[in-house]
Amino acid sequence: MRAGIDAGRIDAARLERWRKLAREEAYNSASLAERRRKDRAFGRVVRAAWRDKPGKH
Repeated sequence: MRAGIDAGRIDAARLERWRKLAREEAYNSASLAERRRKDRAFGRVVRAAWRDKPGKH
């Protein structure tokens, strides 16, 4: 990469923007996975509450 930047074939600012997008994508993907994990756990609690609800036959 450094050789491409030094030779002028790759714009340093463009490379930095690409790296920033890659970091954001990694963050958003991790956040989505974490959100799904929490939502599933909450769903399990809700289903357990409905299953154990008094008066339900």
